[in-house]
Amino acid sequence: MPKLYRFFLPLLLSFSLLVGSVYLFLFIAVNPKTIQDSLVKTVEGMTQGEFSFQDFQISFFPRISAEAREARFFLKDSPVSAVHAAKVKFYWTFLSFLFRRSDLSRIEVSGAETNFQVPQGFLENIKLKNIRLRLGPIRSGIPLRMEIAGDLDEVSESISGSLILSPLKEGQALEWASLGLEGKIKLAHIPLSRLKLGQLEFFKNMVIRQGEVQAEGEFFKQAGTAVIEAQGKVGCRELSYELLKDTGKEVSPAFDGKFEFEASWDPLSDTLLIKRSVFQNSFIGTLELSGGWLSRTNEIK
Repeated sequence: MPKLYRFFLPLLLSFSLLVGSVYLFLFIAVNPKTIQDSLVKTVEGMTQGEFSFQDFQISFFPRISAEAREARFFLKDSPVSAVHAAKVKFYWTFLSFLFRRSDLSRIEVSGAETNFQVPQGFLENIKLKNIRLRLGPIRSGIPLRMEIAGDLDEVSESISGSLILSPLKEGQALEWASLGLEGKIKLAHIPLSRLKLGQLEFFKNMVIRQGEVQAEGEFFKQAGTAVIEAQGKVGCRELSYELLKDTGKEVSPAFDGKFEFEASWDPLSDTLLIKRSVFQNSFIGTLELSGGWLSRTNEIK
């Protein structure tokens, strides 16, 4: 046993000295401004937008990472024009930091908030708050995975989901047409009163008075097309609506309901196609709908 110690102890000390020397070299030699510029270039190259922050720090222990505080993302040609995040943290493996800093092992965003602009006012603009986002690894040739959770308006922990983006080539931006994706989303306790059904000709005399919804769905998009395919289930609780008539208002009793759907959406033409939808409740029975909606003209087919 002493011979074993005499063999491994010098080996362990040599390895520890080597690792310590490398980390000391990085601490002394690395220029934070160079890292900042590299990260800004990487993020802006992926999003085709702008990325800025107020404070920046680098850490070499226990993992090599960089932290940007009070960060802002400005996105072009997107329903989300700007995102503010309290903290964005970038992680590297040891070798990627030494030789290929554009390869990140993951990015973590916390305390983020943004407004989501909904086309043609079918919904009130959505405010996302306290968003936590984790994505990575970020390397060319492999899928990019994301996980997200946070608040929708004032409803705490009401939104969560995951997303997988198709592999990107070296230097390729996240362009909608060439992007392939698949994901899942879950919503909880969302107030239905935010729906503005009056934007649709068919529902122009209807106003949602109360109710909340829970939903979960899946969606996917093939690279080379703009169309998103989606399917899901929605449950509404204590729903009540108001019909506006010439003789006055008519208020429905509160009821629960279930809704299943298969649909596709083309964001370039603002066209929503309902392939299949079934609504069930004890108040009106079963209602099946299919067809299309062109949001620019509010035309229903």
